[in-house]
Amino acid sequence: MYPVPANEKERQATVDSLGLSERLINQSVRSPALMALVNIGRELFDLPVVVVNLIDNDWQHALASCGFDEPGLPRSDSICAHAIMQDDIFIVPDLWADERFAHLAYVQRAPFLRFYAGIPLSIHPGHNIGSLCLLGPEPREFSEHDKARLRDLGLLAANMLQLEQANVKLTTNEKALKDAANTDPLTGCLNRLGLREEIGNLFELAIDPNHGAGLVYVDIDHFKTVNDSFGHPAGDTVLREVANRIKGVVRGKDLVARIGGDEFCVVLRDVPGLREVETIATRLVDAFKRPITLPDRDLRCSISVGAALAPTHATTREGIAHQADIALYRAKEAGRGTFRIAA
Repeated sequence: MYPVPANEKERQATVDSLGLSERLINQSVRSPALMALVNIGRELFDLPVVVVNLIDNDWQHALASCGFDEPGLPRSDSICAHAIMQDDIFIVPDLWADERFAHLAYVQRAPFLRFYAGIPLSIHPGHNIGSLCLLGPEPREFSEHDKARLRDLGLLAANMLQLEQANVKLTTNEKALKDAANTDPLTGCLNRLGLREEIGNLFELAIDPNHGAGLVYVDIDHFKTVNDSFGHPAGDTVLREVANRIKGVVRGKDLVARIGGDEFCVVLRDVPGLREVETIATRLVDAFKRPITLPDRDLRCSISVGAALAPTHATTREGIAHQADIALYRAKEAGRGTFRIAA
């Protein structure tokens, strides 16, 4: 077992704010600045092992290290789990002589570590998220001068992690702004701008008919009548439900966008052929055979669908959009509430 701070929940929230979890799992976190710092520490203290560790839930992750190959350890095997309980440097002059640590694999076997000194790292007052630690193969006393230098290195490491936290917040805010700019606020679908950014040159790259890209236009039939007869709140309810039903039909990898007042668009990625496009179009139309429930009534609502497939019908974004638009027009001419595929 390992010691746990009284504020563990808040401490873990600070760890999470670094946004390192996925990169740690993929072992892609290796900060050049932290790596430079541990190398300086090795030269400064003449010790073979210097590590910046993050204590995350029940695991210790190495953010930067020299002389120690393990990218992570269970928290129960972590000396740093004890270091984060301290307000200042945690020192174990001889690990073999301390019953808490004498049994650890890296003490009993190579690299046969005997000495430990770790300074807790905090990027929020009272939340020690990890430590900068020094380890060596011989017992050692740690002078006041040594302690002062380790505190200085710990301050630099904590500042570097604070910068990482600030970068995560900035990236998160930028993403939120981009998402807001690219999303229709009523339905949560992409808007025209978001759709344009997402598809890029998808249709131009679809050169294999067995791995094509489909474009499906969806218009709500007689939607103006809904707004005129029941008011805009009812119209908004219909739009949200239409969006939800479309999302419920298409595949997870497909894109759904609202591109006009009563117009939606679906981009089908990696489509094996026209049969798949026809299947999705059929399911879209069938999804509106049941009424939409408004607060005071059930409303019958149908859609018209036009679809085209690249490269079968066109090989550019403009060309495929033109073919899908013609197909939509033919669906409306056929009486609405149906679909047509480009010829």
